[in-house]
Amino acid sequence: MVALVDPRLAHRARAPGRIRALALELAEAMAQDPSRSTGRVRARLREARHLHSAERRLVADGVFDLVRWQGIFGRLGLSDPGARWDAWVGWQSGESQLLPDEIDRAVAGGDLAAVAGVPAEVAAALSESLGESAMAFARASNERAPVVLRVNVARTDRDRLALQLADRGIATDASPVSVHALRVRGRANVEGTPEFRGGLFEVQDDASQAVAALVAEGGPVLDFCAGAGGKSLALAARGCTVTAADVRPAALAELERRAARGGHRIATARLEGTGPLPLSWRGKFPVVLVDAPCSGTGVWRRHPELRSRAGDAAAYADEQVAIAVRASAAVAPGGTLVLATCSVLAIEGERAIERVLGETGWSRQEPDQRWFPHVHGTDGFFAARIRRPG
Repeated sequence: MVALVDPRLAHRARAPGRIRALALELAEAMAQDPSRSTGRVRARLREARHLHSAERRLVADGVFDLVRWQGIFGRLGLSDPGARWDAWVGWQSGESQLLPDEIDRAVAGGDLAAVAGVPAEVAAALSESLGESAMAFARASNERAPVVLRVNVARTDRDRLALQLADRGIATDASPVSVHALRVRGRANVEGTPEFRGGLFEVQDDASQAVAALVAEGGPVLDFCAGAGGKSLALAARGCTVTAADVRPAALAELERRAARGGHRIATARLEGTGPLPLSWRGKFPVVLVDAPCSGTGVWRRHPELRSRAGDAAAYADEQVAIAVRASAAVAPGGTLVLATCSVLAIEGERAIERVLGETGWSRQEPDQRWFPHVHGTDGFFAARIRRPG
């Protein structure tokens, strides 16, 4: 068995002390409030200056793996966080086959709920949506996602950036999914580079980049659920005139900061409630992009804690339809609405867009598109383009 962690570090991690104490503290915090756990873990690790970088990385990997493999721990009867931590460290150090052997047994037995770490009803929804590939999806979703960069083509190109990063010892590969994406090999502090600080790239999954690429270059675009602006920035880099809207002022402030770093001009607007759109927006935009809130089943690699909300997919689907119909009022006659979700469930993809078509009377421009971690090596995304009659 290959050791993924230095045995000396593993010994320190299992012994009573600062590494184990922090790991169990964060594991408890994740269990109490999964929705905020990613930010909490990262913030707490930044504060943990008493740990070396390798120790902090071990804690981060471990506490998220405790969530990823919670179903396997359950099969083993390990309910105590300390016992789970010790079993995980033993696996990573190559000293114990307990966890990998149980994973193999669960896969062979078709125990999708255990492998995915979700309740039986969520596993059933995965099986319904993905068919025979559901287990492959679950396995891929338990891997750690690669760091993916989106090249700011307004300032450089992919080959040039790859060479610059290689000179700094950061190896990358061109993504087969997005023409502006680089996948980083292994681990690297990409945000500490002069290239990042100079706005030459942003960190963004290549499936997310592919969704933005469904919008033609140039022209006005309304990014209706912009968040911190990943897709808005990608669109601006390709010459689009972007208006970014969201209900969260903090997210829009982050978008503006990122836009300044990348040299983009993006208009931002805070949305209020669920009422009618501003009169000046109605029928104005040739393209409206809606990356709607969802259960997040497609991003379990990066956010394993989102497994806790997968059972709410039906409620999210209702919200997606309502948001898309609301946003459709901003689409110009003959224009396009792009609806995307980072979910692999049909209820938040194909079925949701059918509901939107039923309420608007519009039509598909092309077949829906999907990306999967087990097929494309990306986050799981759904996207559809529908057209307003001219």
